[in-house]
Amino acid sequence: MKFKTMYRLIFGSLIACGKDHDTHYQYHATHVRVSNMEHEVILEITTQSQLDAFNAHWISKNDTGKFNKMSINEFQCFIDVRAKSGGGRWLYSSEGYVTKLDHIPHRLYRIALPHEFNQIIGITE
Repeated sequence: MKFKTMYRLIFGSLIACGKDHDTHYQYHATHVRVSNMEHEVILEITTQSQLDAFNAHWISKNDTGKFNKMSINEFQCFIDVRAKSGGGRWLYSSEGYVTKLDHIPHRLYRIALPHEFNQIIGITE
């Protein structure tokens, strides 16, 4: 196989795999801070057992296939996630919807079991 053809295959594969850098965010958190919309800290998750419970829900969040169009008033808290490979600030609603807070629009995800997740992060419904 010619170098140019091989380069195109490899480059094309990388683009196809990473075409939407915002689709997964499936990293394991090493520290989590949950704050209300007034930026008051509700809970910090730092112990391994708490992080394991958080990560079990966090890495299995489902992409709704839509970009976030919710008003900031529809969210109940900020979730600040630190991880070895990723992290950031997220908006979360008690119905299980979550989106990355950034200067560009991000996709809307949904936690599969919001009631359980709300208990883990200290959110009352």
